Amino acid sequence: MKKIIISSIIFILFFCFLIPNKVSADGMMILPDPYSDRWDYSHEIEQKAFINYENGVQKMIISVGYEKTDGNSLMWIFPVPSQPENVAIDVLKILPQLNGEEISLTAKSNLNSIRESLSATQIYPIPFLFVMRNTRYSSTGSGMDLSSSLGGKSFKAIERDVVVYEHIEKEGITSEILTAKTSNGLFEYLSEQGLNVNSNSIPILDTYIGKDFSFIASWLDESNVSDESLSSSITDINYSSKEKGIFITFPTDELYFPLMPTSVYGSEIVPATIRILGYTSPKIFDEIESFTEVKYYISNDHDFSEQKSFYNGDDEVIKYTKIELNSPSKYFLDDLWIAEKTPLKTSLISFLARYNWVSGIILLVISSVLTALIVGSIIFKDLDKKFRKLFFLGISNCFSILFLIISLSLTRTKKDAVKMKEILDDMKLKRYVLRGRIATILSFLFLLSLLISIPFFISIFSSFTPIFYSLSEFIPILVTIGIAISVGILKKKKKEDKVSVDILKSNNYSTWTFLPKDGRKWVFLPIYSITFLLVVLGLTKLIESLL
Repeated sequence: MKKIIISSIIFILFFCFLIPNKVSADGMMILPDPYSDRWDYSHEIEQKAFINYENGVQKMIISVGYEKTDGNSLMWIFPVPSQPENVAIDVLKILPQLNGEEISLTAKSNLNSIRESLSATQIYPIPFLFVMRNTRYSSTGSGMDLSSSLGGKSFKAIERDVVVYEHIEKEGITSEILTAKTSNGLFEYLSEQGLNVNSNSIPILDTYIGKDFSFIASWLDESNVSDESLSSSITDINYSSKEKGIFITFPTDELYFPLMPTSVYGSEIVPATIRILGYTSPKIFDEIESFTEVKYYISNDHDFSEQKSFYNGDDEVIKYTKIELNSPSKYFLDDLWIAEKTPLKTSLISFLARYNWVSGIILLVISSVLTALIVGSIIFKDLDKKFRKLFFLGISNCFSILFLIISLSLTRTKKDAVKMKEILDDMKLKRYVLRGRIATILSFLFLLSLLISIPFFISIFSSFTPIFYSLSEFIPILVTIGIAISVGILKKKKKEDKVSVDILKSNNYSTWTFLPKDGRKWVFLPIYSITFLLVVLGLTKLIESLL
């Protein structure tokens, strides 16, 4: 299982504040018009957000990229669905590191491995699998940096309509939590900060005024911003070690991300990426559905050491949801709400991606038993206790086709002839039946042990120089010889029983298993093996098509 890393999408970055386009958007950015005394919307080029939702509290880190504008100051404002006294803000000097692989890609890779492993249980496909694998192998994040604020420009509350609940200046960024009773009050508030804002430029904020929403407003100075480059790919890589972000904490019944403020950009597209710890279910509304991608990742490469207040877990593996939006801003007719529950399909894919061995064993059992029931029901139509015997044969195949052969040899597929009952009872009484069946099992193990011993035979007898060999080199040979002697002893019969043995042979009985010989067994075996490979291929391809 390999991570696919393709770095692309490089833009100049800087954190100002977020105004999403695509699926993640959270605010609008305002800057001075260089040709007049008014302020206008800045063009955001990319947004990045991290969300951790625990016990009804949302922790969110936001970083935004924007177009450079000759060193002018910038302000960013966005809403959160909570009363201001319950909202906390901070500035982080670096963003979290959260890099992962999409679970559907991991699951597909695991399915390929499972398919090969299950095919190898039939032994004879192993050389072909080896050649195919060698042939195949031989051929075969985003955010911005915030560096300084608006040179100490402070926010002054307007008692009548706007209330500032918290003010911080940190890492070169000035931020405040505030509420507004009216859009006019907010307009006056911004004007008090030296921002000559057109009153028609913030009508979208009327949606939140008078409801249980607060606003986060921040200033920073573009003249001190350093450029950072971005990269994203099929394998999710978040290059954000030098980026800064605004950290907001607030209680909410559902995860929330503001989109409507971004609609002020009209047909402009502002790519946005939201990473949410855990697997969640975004409620994507119709207008942006075709512009939205929701993917699920597993991360073994993450670092929250500088963001302990955001995430303080020590999990080696972190699951997260990645939402990407590339929608024209005017389609943001609502905010993005996200349910905490994991989609059923995502749960199944995640299981396959994380538990390769368990998934392989489950598919092996299903494929083995299913094949045995299908092929056995056709070939052994009159089989007594059919389901139990076929189920047993299927389970034996889970340990390789060698165990299937042993089990098949020991399975009664024909009824005993009535005239043989007395002789068979005598054979059982003298323990010939038990000894014969043990000898049958050992004979197959002898063949396997002989194959293992061949390299040791060659190693020992190919040298013409007398040397001392370690005992470990002789163990496989000694085991093989021991099994052969044991089989010979178990097969030995007394002279007085020779007549009974001859009668069994003449009536087409095996003197190893003392069961009636049945040629259908050797028809069953190759058909079972080929069908098993087809069932494995079919099941894995079916599952892959659903990923």
